[in-house]
Amino acid sequence: MPLYREENINSDTKLGLWEITESVEELMEMLPLEAYHHERLKDIHHDMVKSEWLAIRAAIITMEGYLPKVLYTELGKPYLEDGRHISFSHTHNKLAGVIISSKSEVGIDVEHKRESVIRIAPKFMREKESASVTDKNKMYHLLAYWGAKEALYKIHGEKCLNFKENLIVEPFDFLDKGNSKGHISLDGKIRTYDVHYEKIEDFMLVYAMNT
Repeated sequence: MPLYREENINSDTKLGLWEITESVEELMEMLPLEAYHHERLKDIHHDMVKSEWLAIRAAIITMEGYLPKVLYTELGKPYLEDGRHISFSHTHNKLAGVIISSKSEVGIDVEHKRESVIRIAPKFMREKESASVTDKNKMYHLLAYWGAKEALYKIHGEKCLNFKENLIVEPFDFLDKGNSKGHISLDGKIRTYDVHYEKIEDFMLVYAMNT
């Protein structure tokens, strides 16, 4: 299907969501895949993972009008061959999200509703963050916090961060759509980002970018 949603966040940054309804074969037919794409697909053994990988490329080509090459730093952080920032996420083979920016560092996370986030909350929620969460919409509120920290983690692009100690989200009251600030605190330095979240049916979309 076409993009479920496409949005220009500002003049430099755009967002796309792709609802995954196609089979692996249908997605492959939609895309101008090159040899290196096919080599990558050979390393993916599960169809669900293949369809998520392909859906991200389907979103990118619809947003861009062509399929730019996605490259990776030594630590695995993606970027486009022309140097632009990119982040992507997918969940349960149902929804894929992509954010691209020419100027801002960006991170995105999409999550399907899951009660397990309540159980693991003490592992990633700080005291002040937890104090803002009430029983009403508790699962989605926690998913918004989790998604914000995932987006910040992707911006940082290294695997040395602790979600509870290094990733801080300013407490917020939960709405179906809202904003906050997120901070990456590491080695005595703090970097601050705008955080945006939105509940979309059974999903939580969160993205972060430079303030």
